[in-house]
Order: sequence, then C-alpha cells, then structure tokens
Amino acid sequence: MKDQLDQALKVLININSVKNWLIRNLNFRYTHVLQI
Repeated sequence: MKDQLDQALKVLININSVKNWLIRNLNFRYTHVLQI
C-alpha cells in the first residue's frame, strides 16, 4: 500500500512541476507578445 502511495505522490509532483513549467513558459510568451 505504501508503495502505491509513494508512486501516486511522485506522479502528482511530476504533474505539478510540468504545470508550473508550462505556466512559466506561457507567461513569458504572453508578456513578450504584449511588450511588442
């Protein structure tokens, strides 16, 4: 049971970091576009 929890946590952390990365990239793109 603990192994499954650990696995689920790793997946959640991965999804979260990917989401943060996407948000950062999108924010950068949008601010760049708005500056032009």
